[in-house]
Amino acid sequence: MRSEAGTPDPGPAATPLSMADSAALLSAIADAVIVRRRFQFFAWTQGHLQALLPHGVLVCGLPRGTGTGMFFDYFHNVPLPTSALARLCHPRDGVAVAMLEAWRGQGGDPLIVQAGQIRTAGLYAQLQELGLGTTLAHGIPFEQSSVGAHGFFAFVSLRNLPGARETSIATMTVPHVFSTYCRALSRDRIPITVSVTPSDGALSEREVEILHWVREGKSNHEIGMVLSISPLTVKNHIQRILKKLQASNRTQAVSKAMSLRLLGDVVRGEIDAGKATVESPAAS
Repeated sequence: MRSEAGTPDPGPAATPLSMADSAALLSAIADAVIVRRRFQFFAWTQGHLQALLPHGVLVCGLPRGTGTGMFFDYFHNVPLPTSALARLCHPRDGVAVAMLEAWRGQGGDPLIVQAGQIRTAGLYAQLQELGLGTTLAHGIPFEQSSVGAHGFFAFVSLRNLPGARETSIATMTVPHVFSTYCRALSRDRIPITVSVTPSDGALSEREVEILHWVREGKSNHEIGMVLSISPLTVKNHIQRILKKLQASNRTQAVSKAMSLRLLGDVVRGEIDAGKATVESPAAS
């Protein structure tokens, strides 16, 4: 439900939680304050949120900086095709957008999407097509925004059918998920802006590899040492990356690449090996 002033409304009275759920919720809130980075947010969700609302994918949505549309992000602990996640979180016609609209349409109360519900049958069918299942979604209403929300979050492929307990937990946890997620993005300097499409084709495998190391804070010389190429070659690659991403500097290029999900996940061993090479050149 929404307040007339556009501030978050507590909505309907929540169902009292059990002692175990209350303890888990308090623990989640207490540990949220130490989350400063996106990877820490993921670890927090996989611990505390999984204990409260076991799920396969968490979709996080925030209004874009331009004031139009939503930026959707996802965190998952089950193998899923990239194409399915892209369709789930597409900023214009993704399933997450449809769930946001359905949530707004019912007044901002927690939205349940599961088999047997006529009202959300279309949404459930779309989730099934992506290999996903029962979902509980909730957000923080904001009438003055074009998207009608400060933030929107969907617990996709729930392991338990949602009922009064689950909707109550969602009502109480989403404000904390929202603030924790915003803090993580802010510290990682990930801008919530309109995604751009590379103007000169997709990044090459080598360019993505170099951009990974740029994100790690490596200089051209250090990247060259890791990849066994000259600093001049690294510089030329970076110039092409800036042109393709329409970025004015390295930091902006990394931010845009992350918002476009061009970087993906780096194998930890490769990063550690690279750091060892740079920090201990004698060992190589």
